[in-house]
Amino acid sequence: MLIKFDDIKQEKNESNPLPERIDTGKAIITEPALIAKYKELEEKKADKITVAEKMQLHRLTKYGDKATGKNKLTAKTTNRPTQIITLEKANKNPITPTDEALQRVIESIYNGSDFITACQENDIRPKDFYKWIDKPENQQNKVNFINARCILAEYYLYRRESLEKDLLSGRIDSSTYSTLANDYKYLAGKLAPLAYGDKIQLDAQINKQTTLEVLNTEKVKELNSLLQSNIIDADFTEE
Repeated sequence: MLIKFDDIKQEKNESNPLPERIDTGKAIITEPALIAKYKELEEKKADKITVAEKMQLHRLTKYGDKATGKNKLTAKTTNRPTQIITLEKANKNPITPTDEALQRVIESIYNGSDFITACQENDIRPKDFYKWIDKPENQQNKVNFINARCILAEYYLYRRESLEKDLLSGRIDSSTYSTLANDYKYLAGKLAPLAYGDKIQLDAQINKQTTLEVLNTEKVKELNSLLQSNIIDADFTEE
């Protein structure tokens, strides 16, 4: 009976399944392709491994899934463009919203959704929501909307603080930490500017009118002569 090489390879793979993740001591590897490559490079003898493979092993050990450049084994991925919802599209197809649906938008923001997504999920045009919330009888709903945005800001700050744990555990690198931390801080400042904004803007009004009196030339000459006489008197006093 002939045994095919593919059958032996398949049997070997089934008997030695790859672990779900590898902790290198400096970073974590979770991608199956990277795990397989890391194990392959680690098992190579010193006289068999090339310089390029040593660099690849070094970067996988240090950065794990975050390794970039030629030293990372890259898997083929399908790049699909993000479906962007424009405001023009979001404000089309007018639907008469109910109070219950409009309040669900606020509830969705309380639960961590952004405003545009919350409107889309409840089939509400953003401009209709603002028309509704600006009505005098909806002042309490307006307060609830502001509070929901403040809580969302608090959530972004919580996410920002949790990044430090990910950084210390090696799940993310310092560059990723810095980028995401700044993004979360920016969002919190925009959602709750009075609490977390970088600048507090005050509206000032000047109630008194300020007038400027223009001196005539004769008055200017008189003042200059007095000034000169005082200077001369001072010089004689010093002598």
